Amino acid sequence: MDYPPSVTTYLIDRVARKHRLAFFLLDDRGRIIQWGGALDHFRIQVPRQGTRIGDLLALAEGMFPLDGGEMILECVELPAGLMVDAHFFEVDGHPWLLLLDAGEKARQRRLLQQKANELTLLRDTHARILDQHLGKGMAERLLNIDLQKGGERRVLCVLFADIRGFTTYCEHRPPAQVFDMLNAYLTAMIRPVLDGGGIVDKIIGDAVMAVFGILPSRLPAVSLAVDVARDILNASEAVSDDRHEALGVGVGIAAGPVVLGVLGSKDRRTLSVTGHTVNLAARLESCALPGEILMDERTFNLWEGDRDGFAARVLDLKGIDSPITAYGWMTHHGC
Repeated sequence: MDYPPSVTTYLIDRVARKHRLAFFLLDDRGRIIQWGGALDHFRIQVPRQGTRIGDLLALAEGMFPLDGGEMILECVELPAGLMVDAHFFEVDGHPWLLLLDAGEKARQRRLLQQKANELTLLRDTHARILDQHLGKGMAERLLNIDLQKGGERRVLCVLFADIRGFTTYCEHRPPAQVFDMLNAYLTAMIRPVLDGGGIVDKIIGDAVMAVFGILPSRLPAVSLAVDVARDILNASEAVSDDRHEALGVGVGIAAGPVVLGVLGSKDRRTLSVTGHTVNLAARLESCALPGEILMDERTFNLWEGDRDGFAARVLDLKGIDSPITAYGWMTHHGC
């Protein structure tokens, strides 16, 4: 496509201002005819006319003749340690080599790779934490649950708990510190669930999903969930006080029909719980303030506990057709 000269000039100016560059005009055997640009920036010795480009720059060895084609080598490291994009192309039968400073691109790539490595470590850490807290004992307990093949519908209580402000916290700390803090908070959320008659369905990032009403208990599922939620807030506040970090946990609770199934092998069985109730609990958790338990009106009416301190408010929840009335309870440290 032919562009107006003004557009071409603008693009060239933009590239030249954004990237340091150097260029070499060559003959068809790869010998240097002309050169220019920021050779000193790339710490490239000024060549003599007729020097083979491969003798000056190892990255160009064997690249010529181009036979009318073009090639780009991205983020190549020069002997001086600088990163460049090397563009090989022909104009009017003459081969050219253009070097563009790729230091910033290489830095961004390293950051992305580092982030990917951290996410992989985080995923593996979550798996180890779940194994540590659940392990074979929970697999054996799930073996005793009588479920129809392919799953069934049940009325259960679902709880979501999430660490508030953890994403911002992660951005300014090294991975080891992040994982240590995450492990402390996840322990504060998971242990009360297991001690309180619930089952951890999954860990999702810095959030925990738990289900009540599957394992036998003398108390209704909603009562178990509310008691556990309060224990989670107390335990997470203890972590915050101990580590002098202003992170809190928000909790959402919803009771209702779900589709329940058990997946996995004898040594590692996991629950699969889906349905509107799960979505509702997750949306309530996303609206809960740090240090707050939030439940929908139906769940609140099912609960037979002490309702002092609960306050009603109307919420518009994503994925829920109409506004709902929810009831929230704050710890004395909540804000």
